[in-house]
Amino acid sequence: MKAGLGVIFDMDGVIMDNNPYHEEAWKAFCKNHQVHLTDEELQKYVFGRIAKDTIDFIFKKKHAQEDVDRYVNEKEEVYRAMYTDKIKLLNGLKEFLEELKDNKVPAAVATSAPRDNVDFAFKYLPIRNYFEFVLDASHIKNGKPDPEIYLKSISKLGLEPKQCIVFEDSLSGVQAALDSGAHVIAVSTTHRPEEFQKVSGIINDFRNMNYEKLRSLNIT
Repeated sequence: MKAGLGVIFDMDGVIMDNNPYHEEAWKAFCKNHQVHLTDEELQKYVFGRIAKDTIDFIFKKKHAQEDVDRYVNEKEEVYRAMYTDKIKLLNGLKEFLEELKDNKVPAAVATSAPRDNVDFAFKYLPIRNYFEFVLDASHIKNGKPDPEIYLKSISKLGLEPKQCIVFEDSLSGVQAALDSGAHVIAVSTTHRPEEFQKVSGIINDFRNMNYEKLRSLNIT
């Protein structure tokens, strides 16, 4: 392993451009429960958040974990049914992962998604072998923008925060990664480029991303 550099990927909106399908699934879920969410509320309080925070926000009250699990399973079944025939990698990602592997740069996934969605993604996207590990919602107590998941990922990689680059698409995820001390490259699948602040770069997809560009960030 080459010392001094590690890469951490969020999943939704980074590995794949699936948030439009999550949005439709959440809207269908809310309609079924006679709740209305604005687009702004979806962006701010749903995308990138752990399930309990989202469910508590939607219904404006605290829920027992068993109720959270039931609601989330309901919504995620809708999402997976919508996305199964459309799932694909974000452009350029496979080639970028190959380049990281060739240069012995360790990579990991850190996502607020439930384990079932992680298993669903890797069932259809043959890239699991590129990652040292995958952390999901079951591995953390505090969701993004809390930095817990990134701090755990950085520790598990055996690196310092300043040696890690995180690819994130949500504002809460970017804040979590920045607060962990990592460098952040925003992926503009979920938010407009001008919405991101204090990031080291902004990309639409991975077609123009490569190892040399990562090194140019002066990670030490």
